[in-house]
Amino acid sequence: MNFTLDDTSPDLGYTSGWAVQSPNDPGLSHFFQGTYHVAQTTGANVTFTFTGSYIAIYGSKGPSHASFSVQADNDVFFLSAAAPSQQFQQILFEHTFAPPSQPGSHSITLSAILDGSDVEGRWLDLDYVSFTDGRCVDFN
Repeated sequence: MNFTLDDTSPDLGYTSGWAVQSPNDPGLSHFFQGTYHVAQTTGANVTFTFTGSYIAIYGSKGPSHASFSVQADNDVFFLSAAAPSQQFQQILFEHTFAPPSQPGSHSITLSAILDGSDVEGRWLDLDYVSFTDGRCVDFN
C-alpha cells in the first residue's frame, strides 16, 4: 500500500530553518497540493518515522538548488538537487530497506547543505514524501 504526505503534514518534524512558501509564489501550481517548505539555513532538518519498506522524498531540482544529506536509519547519503533546468515533483531521495518483504520501523532525517555562493546552491525545497507497506508512526 502506498502513502503520500504533503510537506504540511504534522507527521513531518521540521527544525528551525524551514519556511512555508509564500501564497504569492507564482509557481505554486507546480507543487503537490500547491505547497512546499524551503530550507533557509544549513543544517535545517526534517525528520520522519514510518513503518514500511520504501521511501521517496520529492522536491524541485534546478540550477540554483543545493546539496543535502539524508540519514535513513544508520546509513547517510549525500545528494544534490542541482539540475541544468527547473524541474518540479522530482525524486530527491529514494531508498528500499532490506528485506522489502518485511516492513519495519525506519527513521529518516533530511538535512539542508546550503553551501553555494550568491544564488548557486542556496535553494532546497521539500514537496512531499511517499512510502509503502506501512503506516506513519511518529515524527522526531
